[in-house]
Amino acid sequence: ATVGKVWEWLIPSDTWMEVRKQLLVSSTIQSSEGVRVRVIADTQPSAESRLVTPTLEDAYLYYISANKQGATA
Repeated sequence: ATVGKVWEWLIPSDTWMEVRKQLLVSSTIQSSEGVRVRVIADTQPSAESRLVTPTLEDAYLYYISANKQGATA
């Protein structure tokens, strides 16, 4: 279900909170260059983002998120 929906890219540290509010973030790695963020989204979230192979954790987060949205609708 998550194939073609997991994206990764490097963002400036000061934009991290905005990305977190807008997208389903599965992981982050901070470095001196910024924050490498991995998100689950139906469409490419940024021109700099690249499609990556989903992990079991990505699939779990996607499943849990979809169930929460379905429960509140």
